[in-house]
Amino acid sequence: MIRDQEIDYKRKKVFLDESYFSHTATNWDAMVGASTPALSTLNSTNAFNGMNIGTAGHDVYVKAGRFWDMDVRHPLYISAVYTSDSTTAADDIALVVTYGAIAVGEAIGSPATVLNTVIAATTWVAATAWLIRESPTGIIDGSTFTEGDFISFKVDSTTIDMTNLYLLGVNIEYTPKITRGAGSDDEAGVADQVSE
Repeated sequence: MIRDQEIDYKRKKVFLDESYFSHTATNWDAMVGASTPALSTLNSTNAFNGMNIGTAGHDVYVKAGRFWDMDVRHPLYISAVYTSDSTTAADDIALVVTYGAIAVGEAIGSPATVLNTVIAATTWVAATAWLIRESPTGIIDGSTFTEGDFISFKVDSTTIDMTNLYLLGVNIEYTPKITRGAGSDDEAGVADQVSE
């Protein structure tokens, strides 16, 4: 027997890869962002694509769309997933993620709102190239969004020591609005409601 108020704290994870990056209208390999950065195949021998944000000020826009099952009362957690050809453990990495929320009927705008808890700066850590790394987590407080909002993000590099830092995507974690089971959909967090 599982109580919905216990499931209420189990977050759902979504990974937004390069297919969610905003590309230019004339070239699918060119991303919208500072200097119109290009999408690259990494390490020349594998299936991973990423956008090089190794130069300070390079940025990429990520279309998250709509999370229909997101309980907007809870926080949204964001982290960046990246790799590099760096072999210098002390290389500094500072990424700034901003977001935008647009309701139906509102004008489209750039994702420019700073996270309530920003992503902390870090370093490459290892003397090995092409590791998949994940940034520290940033947080958008609960009750920020309205149900049905379109959500977008901008990932911007600020202090980057290495020449090449490739953004692979963005991890999103949120609390689902409903639990599904036993032929019924129940709102998470409703007191004393039981699903078997």
